[in-house]
Amino acid sequence: MKALETMIPYYGNCSHKIKKEGLAKDEYYCDVLIDTPIKGVVTIDTDVTHYIKLCL
Repeated sequence: MKALETMIPYYGNCSHKIKKEGLAKDEYYCDVLIDTPIKGVVTIDTDVTHYIKLCL
């Protein structure tokens, strides 16, 4: 798990992100992270080290 966290520390590298109407220019939506405190709204520099296990 440590190696994966090192390779993908920020959300910009995740294939789950989608552009959704109503989000700011630099924001994306991720349905994997909907039940987390960030409510699925991420930017490419969102630190996902706490959420990375949800994407596996």
